[in-house]
Amino acid sequence: MFGAVIAILLAEIYAYYVGTMIGDGRRPTREEFVAVVLATFVGAAAALPPIALLMLGVSGAISLASGFTAAKWAGSS
Repeated sequence: MFGAVIAILLAEIYAYYVGTMIGDGRRPTREEFVAVVLATFVGAAAALPPIALLMLGVSGAISLASGFTAAKWAGSS
């Protein structure tokens, strides 16, 4: 599971890099690249609480229905 998450994060960063090269005809600056990397990992960190609550329900630590409900509430803004 963690390998898939890392692969998705790296794919998102790579897509930005290639998209900038194709769209703008230049490589992204260091500042642009660092900003995208930080934004990507912040987005992934924001997804962790709902995933953790859902995993608690799946593992049996809490009821599955409670896990789904808590994940839904934790993921809503």
